[in-house]
Amino acid sequence: MRTVQAGLDPGPRAEHVPAKDGQVERLDIRGVRTGLSSQAYVYLPPQYFQRAHAARRFPVVILLAGYPAADRLVWIHQGHVPEDAARAQARGRIQPMIYVMMRPTVVRGWDTECADVPGGPQVETFFAQDVPEAVAETYRVPRGRDGWALAGYSTGGFCAAKLAMLHSDRFSAAVSMAGHFDALMDPTTRDLYGGSRAVRMGDDLVWRLRHLPAPPVSILVASADTGEKTFPSAQRFMRAARPPLVVDKVLLRSGGHNFKTFRKYIPPSIRWLSARLRGE
Repeated sequence: MRTVQAGLDPGPRAEHVPAKDGQVERLDIRGVRTGLSSQAYVYLPPQYFQRAHAARRFPVVILLAGYPAADRLVWIHQGHVPEDAARAQARGRIQPMIYVMMRPTVVRGWDTECADVPGGPQVETFFAQDVPEAVAETYRVPRGRDGWALAGYSTGGFCAAKLAMLHSDRFSAAVSMAGHFDALMDPTTRDLYGGSRAVRMGDDLVWRLRHLPAPPVSILVASADTGEKTFPSAQRFMRAARPPLVVDKVLLRSGGHNFKTFRKYIPPSIRWLSARLRGE
């Protein structure tokens, strides 16, 4: 189920024209499978509202923030995604795409790492099935996996890579910006795995590449050689990668685990995704 509130434009204007400016809408998602709920903010490009593209289905990128990401509008206020996308589209650097901007936190105070917790919230299923179906019910989006991708920073980067790898029937690509690739367990995650090592290893993306068939998806690893605490995990992931998984990278010489650095990854990530996704 979903509820849409239109007209939530990211910045003040004297006159807002969707066919010229694009539009940000709020989408309230209530998962029919999981019972979980979350808000999404959806950026629709100007072409979505233009008569010439009335039958067009636009590629979708689901953007997942880090934990806890208290600001629900973090992708707009700090990430400037609508502005970056509009600027790049106007310059012909990317194709028009739909951006679904979310937080991975659907249970307050719990970093679930987008996991289906044994006996608990089914967060993986929410993002892999409930969210895409709610988006598809609301907007003109591709029916096939070639038009769907995920991206995120920090915890959201891990979630993006994991969801694409475990659900390659739904997603064809993902970007991990400063994300880890191991199955974490700390005070913020609690026990996500029901005490089962097998369940935990299933969430460890490096372990999966070393022991299970590689999925047919493309992953962009965006990180920094110096100052990024998750870089060793990213290195292990890149070393373990093998076909049909395709791994590309954007590496800064230095950068901390903070939004000042995350911000630098967003424009190249959008360009990379645009080159790989297909509309209908």
